[in-house]
Amino acid sequence: AQSKPEAAPVRSAPPADLRQGKPLVLVDDDPATLTVLTGLLAELGYRVEAMERGEDALIRVDSLYRDGVRPTVLVDLIMPRMDGTGILGGLELMELVRNNFTDLPLLGLSDFENDEAQRKLRGLGIPLLMKPLKSEVEESREVFAPRLTAALEGLATGVDSGFTSVNI
Repeated sequence: AQSKPEAAPVRSAPPADLRQGKPLVLVDDDPATLTVLTGLLAELGYRVEAMERGEDALIRVDSLYRDGVRPTVLVDLIMPRMDGTGILGGLELMELVRNNFTDLPLLGLSDFENDEAQRKLRGLGIPLLMKPLKSEVEESREVFAPRLTAALEGLATGVDSGFTSVNI
């Protein structure tokens, strides 16, 4: 008798590594900023999935969502769009996440003021937290950590922390 190839197991629960820490997808096109923020968020108790590209993040969010995991999503506002044009790829990604996964908490991050993008984020109900400049992210870690913590707690509780579009 020939044996049939085994079918892939059906996931009924998230894998063990998905049960450690609060799930969070972090998207930033700057590798140094991504590294610093990943470490900071891990210290705050998050299980961080760090991505440099919006399309990778969208695929990962979709996969987690299908597995029953509801991650918080943090996105750098100023990064390439998915088609490679323009600089508001973070806005594009946040619009897609908001429209397709309406119950996921979203937080925009930026080190650059962009009034039009900030207006669009406010219209979508997505807060924006100003982050340190790329050149200062490591040195500013201790100052930025409490602001990031407050922003994430505001997302978790649904309380508007009043940090939208301002450098707090």
